[in-house]
Amino acid sequence: MGAVCEGCGTPKIVAKTHTWRDGCIIDNASGNANFCIYEVGFHNTLFEKAGAQLGIPLDNLILNAGRQASARVIEDLLGAHPLLAKLAFKAPFYHLVEKALVDFGKAIGVGDIEVLTHRKGKRGIIRITDPYHLSHCAAIVMGSMDVVYGYPVALSVAEDDKGCLLELEPGKSDEMIMEESFARLASAELKPRTFSGMPDVPRCKACGAPADLGSLYSFDLDRGIIREQLDQERVILIGVYSLNSILREFEQELGYDIADLFIRVEGGNFKRKLAVTLLGDDLKDAQGIQDYLALRGLGMLTSMETDADTSSFMVENVYIGPVVAGRLLALCEYQHGEKYSYEYSLQGNTLRFSTSPHGGATTPMA
Repeated sequence: MGAVCEGCGTPKIVAKTHTWRDGCIIDNASGNANFCIYEVGFHNTLFEKAGAQLGIPLDNLILNAGRQASARVIEDLLGAHPLLAKLAFKAPFYHLVEKALVDFGKAIGVGDIEVLTHRKGKRGIIRITDPYHLSHCAAIVMGSMDVVYGYPVALSVAEDDKGCLLELEPGKSDEMIMEESFARLASAELKPRTFSGMPDVPRCKACGAPADLGSLYSFDLDRGIIREQLDQERVILIGVYSLNSILREFEQELGYDIADLFIRVEGGNFKRKLAVTLLGDDLKDAQGIQDYLALRGLGMLTSMETDADTSSFMVENVYIGPVVAGRLLALCEYQHGEKYSYEYSLQGNTLRFSTSPHGGATTPMA
């Protein structure tokens, strides 16, 4: 089992492979934005409510997008060492890679992953105890195995008294026929813009991860669970690729922008969190908001203007715009105690977002 840094409490396997900069959590090998820290409850509520309002099941969409994202993350991790990557998935080395993938999954908060049986090219069974979301966890395992085998694997899901059992069926590469949406959900390039002159997050001298990470989050590497110290809410280092792909697929399938739905759901989740914690005290000015977004990999706040009860924001390196916009909307509504209307624009990776009173008083608890 991998260890955590004694200086800040960050899992070493994450600190060695990723860097927090320019508002993103960046994979060192590829230079792409890889993860953001996201509340499990927000994730599950978002897709539950979106599915209910849209009237369509979302599990398959989440599975395909998460699978592509997982494969991309693993490919990025190996990208800097092509020879190692070529040898890593050949016997007998693949068992070492398999263990590293399990440790990595636990470190990002997927749950307790246990390989019950697996031989390359044969059927394998993996158990996940306390998965944060069944479809997304299955997707992470499938994407990893896609890279191991070099082609997509099949998977069935069952349950036992300890958790979820994922049964892998490797098949043959020429027998695999994938849905059109699977290919369409291929991850986009997420190269963040580099900023000069912007303040950097204070770093742990031992591992280089944010110095405050361990005081804000606790990492249980045995159970594969990350919790926020503020309220013991479970969080995950979730793939930005995955959420980005899901949003693009919604627009492709539905033919219109559904950002408003995601903004409103995210805003409701975040406003409830503000109401029961002291987090709002840390987000009263631009510096507090900038630090909050950057540490969680949600983007770099580069501009904030306020005039009485109206506010405007510009956030760069944003790859899941509705999530960031929803939190900014919730913050404004919570601080002023009333409903707000907003204007939302995401061009490239630059979010421009402004809020103004909508009318109709509310309370921070709403």
